[in-house]
Amino acid sequence: MNVGLLLLVLLPLTLIGQKAEKVFVQTNHAVVRIIVRDRAGQTIAQGSGVVMKDQGWVVTNQHVVRDAYLILAEHEGRYFPLDSIVAVDAQRDIFIMAIAESQDDFSWREIPALKLVEQDEVAVGQKVYAIGSPFSFENTMTEGIVSGLRSSINKQQNYIQISAPFSSGSSGGAVLDKKGRLLGISTWVVGTQGAQNLNFVIPIWDVLAVAEAAFRKKNANKGTESLQLSAANRLSSHEQYAERIYKFKAGLHLKLAEIYRTKGDMQKAMEHQQEASRLLH
Repeated sequence: MNVGLLLLVLLPLTLIGQKAEKVFVQTNHAVVRIIVRDRAGQTIAQGSGVVMKDQGWVVTNQHVVRDAYLILAEHEGRYFPLDSIVAVDAQRDIFIMAIAESQDDFSWREIPALKLVEQDEVAVGQKVYAIGSPFSFENTMTEGIVSGLRSSINKQQNYIQISAPFSSGSSGGAVLDKKGRLLGISTWVVGTQGAQNLNFVIPIWDVLAVAEAAFRKKNANKGTESLQLSAANRLSSHEQYAERIYKFKAGLHLKLAEIYRTKGDMQKAMEHQQEASRLLH
């Protein structure tokens, strides 16, 4: 192979590496670890969150904080004071918190104001990056593509399916396009045997819709106190949330049962059918 041809082959690979590195550098400080503690001050869960600087929010998944007595947002040893709950949607698994106005100036200046991807800009096959803290490995970055655009069985939840892997602790982390714009937040992984790279993302436009609905409700009920993230921040919808999660997981198992039936693997189909039944009863 001559030198010119070799350079043509290597150059695109180099550019890909530089692009991923650039996306990480420009977005890293907007992704935080979410630490959940109980009444005794013990850490009982850990996930990820995204700082939406222009809105003054930290966004994560509802399931990350569902048993919380105290919620902390931390990045590289610094904690961001959380003021109140902006919006909660258990069905969509979205939890939005407001950052307190009194911020350490240096920390706040470091956080980038992430640009957002518009709904009509998303297409199957486009490059994506995921940043989160799986198993507390802070701000781990993975890459992949948009694998599909999905909705739940009842059509009330929208998901972007991606091949960029994430694990326990990544929930609530940032999913970005090749320009470093926020596409959504990590939420679910299908981890059943035989499933590979079935990772789901809540679109950022659904997050904005949940916040908008909460603001409309607040304006319609002026005078109602906001829900503070103090020692009394226990969530009031645990049972309702759990029921919806079970139904969602049951729906996934029913889909997998159907897939295995079409493949002729009746044993696996039966296993998923039974698991769906267990979750629903």
